[in-house]
Amino acid sequence: MAGAPLGDILQLRLKGTVNGQKTVTVQNFQVAFQSTINDRGAELADFLVAISPGGTLDIVTPYLATMPTNYTLDTIEGQWVWPQRLVVQTIFSGAPGVFAAASTAQNLHGTILLRTVKAGRSQVQSIKPPAAPSTAYTGGLITAGYRAVLATLGAALRSAAVGPIGAGVYDSGIWHKAIFPQTRFQNFDSVFTGVIQGEIRTQHRRTVGVGK
Repeated sequence: MAGAPLGDILQLRLKGTVNGQKTVTVQNFQVAFQSTINDRGAELADFLVAISPGGTLDIVTPYLATMPTNYTLDTIEGQWVWPQRLVVQTIFSGAPGVFAAASTAQNLHGTILLRTVKAGRSQVQSIKPPAAPSTAYTGGLITAGYRAVLATLGAALRSAAVGPIGAGVYDSGIWHKAIFPQTRFQNFDSVFTGVIQGEIRTQHRRTVGVGK
């Protein structure tokens, strides 16, 4: 028997801690080729193996390559989120960031823009690895070394994951949430290209206000 139907959506969350703040980076995936595993829990576990170090699509290692040395990846989480939400599966990590410096400002970040083949602002997704290392930028511009690790992460995030056991294929993309979806496929678009922005950016929700 086959696994989850084509069009089902699952979500990857990389949760960590840096400078005393909690962070989360989220990416969505859609079933593009059915797994041979006829159990959603086991299939989700297979997906998490695929995106972990040594997997068929290692996202964790290039993610940690963009992180400062004072960052800790606390957990790797996966969850089926559409057409229904199921139990979250968690892998406890504790792995540190490996870029060659610590972060001194929790509200600065580089930006990876992932795009689909369609036009429109809704077809562009921003990935913002938190707390850029202090040596990742100079004069407001991202260094060549940091741009390179962001590009590697961007390439991983726009690739398909393949379950090592069930051989299910999961396309990375943008999930357009709809209250009344008409078909199984209209609310998800796979990402195909990635652009690294040249400037360092400020994440205002992580900016501590004056006097606080």
